[in-house]
Amino acid sequence: MGPAPAHSVQEPIPIYPEGFRPPRPGSAAISRHLSSFPKPPELKSFAAPLLSQWLAGLHVQAPNAIEWWWQEGWGVGPRRLEDSMWFWFESANGWGWVGNPKQRFRLRPGDAVLIPQGAEHMLRQDPGTSSHVIAVHFRASVLDSVDLLDLLGYPIHLEASRYGDLFGSRSVHLAREYGAKPAGWETAMASTIQDLLLTLVHDFAQDFAPRTEKHAHADLPRLLPAMQCIEQNLCDPELSVARLAHSVHLGEAQFRKLFRRVTGNTPTSYLRVQRTKMACSELISGDASVEQIANLCGFGCPRFFRRVFKDLTGYSPANYRRHGRESGSPIQWQDSPQL
Repeated sequence: MGPAPAHSVQEPIPIYPEGFRPPRPGSAAISRHLSSFPKPPELKSFAAPLLSQWLAGLHVQAPNAIEWWWQEGWGVGPRRLEDSMWFWFESANGWGWVGNPKQRFRLRPGDAVLIPQGAEHMLRQDPGTSSHVIAVHFRASVLDSVDLLDLLGYPIHLEASRYGDLFGSRSVHLAREYGAKPAGWETAMASTIQDLLLTLVHDFAQDFAPRTEKHAHADLPRLLPAMQCIEQNLCDPELSVARLAHSVHLGEAQFRKLFRRVTGNTPTSYLRVQRTKMACSELISGDASVEQIANLCGFGCPRFFRRVFKDLTGYSPANYRRHGRESGSPIQWQDSPQL
């Protein structure tokens, strides 16, 4: 027997998803070293476990996606919107800015512009040109309170030369879904938007500019236990501000200030909004009575439930159910922080 080799080659280890049953003996399996998977870029200022917690609490709504032909001289802004959106320009030559008028960018075919909720923006075409545009409006919030785009500092101007067709094919798909409205179109649209937003996080993290040091989002990790307590106990009419404050080891007064600073809402108002959203779903999808839904959604008193529901949605529960079923989709309504 000859001398032992100076080093040995490590055998590849089969990699299976958790719970996956390995192939039967005699069948072929593909295997590779863990080190062969390319490491994705990391988002600045956010530890991976915390980022995973936030993304696990991501909620996406997709009000609409509309295809436009912008004629010569047409543009938008300066303006602010209550939701987030993106423009994808199949054909365009122009300029724009988002947030800061002094930071202009050029618009070219295939580019996209991603606009956070409430951000002032303006887009214009060059003289003598027209554009084919798809505008996608959406809401993407962490724990139903903090705008994801603003929280993570998503890139604003996404040039086709770098991002390829990331926005193009999805924008066309979304416009078709919204126009045709096939069964499940709202769920499909929300899923497509969420996929794009997560793909940007996973593949282009180096382009993000988190701004948590400039506002109350830096306090969001401290508030997470209370938000999780709300999610787990939303149906409990006995869930109190004192209990939520205890979950983050604060007195009630301190907790109320923290909650308002992070979410822009009071704990009581936030609870009412979340319970009303749950009631909206129950009214459209189920046949339970208004009294049963009031109890199921943590309101307790049907009379109080009716008043809060009307204040938030503009409809009585019965009319909301009727209009929602006639239209085939839930009625869009704005959250009110003033309740």
